[in-house]
Amino acid sequence: MPKVSVIIPTHNRVKLLRRSLSSVISQDYRDFEILIIDDYPGSDTENLVNSFQDNRIRYFKVRPMNASAARNFGIGQAKGEYIAFLDDDDQWFPTILSKELKIFARTTKTVALVYTGVNHINVATGQSNRYIPSTRGDVFNIFLEGCFIHSMSAVMIRTDVLLEVNGLDEAMPSQHDWDLYIRIAKNYKFECVPEALVNYYHHGGSITRDMEKQIQGWSLLYEKHWQDIKSRKVRSNYYLRRGVLLYFNGRAEEGRQCLVKSILTNWRNFKVIPLLGLSMMGAATFNRAYNLFEASPFATGLISVSDHGTIRSVGW
Repeated sequence: MPKVSVIIPTHNRVKLLRRSLSSVISQDYRDFEILIIDDYPGSDTENLVNSFQDNRIRYFKVRPMNASAARNFGIGQAKGEYIAFLDDDDQWFPTILSKELKIFARTTKTVALVYTGVNHINVATGQSNRYIPSTRGDVFNIFLEGCFIHSMSAVMIRTDVLLEVNGLDEAMPSQHDWDLYIRIAKNYKFECVPEALVNYYHHGGSITRDMEKQIQGWSLLYEKHWQDIKSRKVRSNYYLRRGVLLYFNGRAEEGRQCLVKSILTNWRNFKVIPLLGLSMMGAATFNRAYNLFEASPFATGLISVSDHGTIRSVGW
């Protein structure tokens, strides 16, 4: 049996898949299998897979499904003790598997997940930004405030734990990875490799891309875990985040109502006050002011985006 099962869902992106698949084949650790989950009818993916002539690759042609369902299918087929996920347009450094396994080898069964940092690369401009992680240990409450793992391509998870929590929630239109981490972190610890070992390619678009799906998934995430959120500060920030997202989606009145709820939940959340004032001036003014702030050297980011457009967290 292989030590690691690498799951790569793909949807009609043969050229990009070649790069990601090559990055797995080039690992300095060799005891793995690769599960390609192809849900696009008529794609040329199978011919690409066959061209590698590597018997560690297992190819599955499945019905059209969302990313969570594809990953869950792979989990059900996996033979490895650990599972690593890789998106079909991302790329691994050659040492990612060996370094994540080294962390697992020196920890106890209380650790369920090891993750690495990420190089964010803007395909259009060529600009890059490197994220080096340090958050580790008991991280459940930290996840309730925001998601600090920048991509599923950076994680390795024990297979038995994935089966224990029933994998990803296929009903969530977005934020399924964040939800998975919260459910795992409730009973297990996380560890990290303090290096950026994934190239995560951003293919353009803005944070408003597919915004309605992002709002729905993000709201569902908090509804699922609301009872675990004891902090008034975190609850207030939830309304703040939702209000800002609604503004970006052109739903100004709903956004303003959420900002009011944020203040009522925690009146010490002073960052809401200027945003509420701006909201009275209309959505266009609100968005322009936000964009100016984001361009300033003082910004730490009100909205951060990851996992192919997925909204991860909000806060100053």
